[in-house]
Amino acid sequence: MGELDEAIDAVASQLGRLDVGAGTPVAIQLPNVIELPITLLACARLGAVAVPFPIQHRSHELRSGLPTAQVRAVVTGERPDRPDQVTDVADVIVELASTGAAAIGLAAFGPTSQPGVDLSR
Repeated sequence: MGELDEAIDAVASQLGRLDVGAGTPVAIQLPNVIELPITLLACARLGAVAVPFPIQHRSHELRSGLPTAQVRAVVTGERPDRPDQVTDVADVIVELASTGAAAIGLAAFGPTSQPGVDLSR
């Protein structure tokens, strides 16, 4: 139980660096992996609102769904079957920012060179 609590604290801390706090909507787009419940519990610990996005959603759905949900952060992860997952989400966030949408932070599980926070550390 101690390891789980530490993992939740670590993710909550990283989300806090993205200015996630009580009431902040956080998009979560992860498959059924251990990082999913850890992220949900980290959001709960911060009082943030977890907004699940199906892992099948691609750029098109994210372009409309992220602003509609008024999220301020997205948590996703690298996947063997979709190595472009983190890059695609980052591209959508940059595209939305160029349209004047509110800033959205990106946090990702797995090694990544994309902007944002690497949650795997």
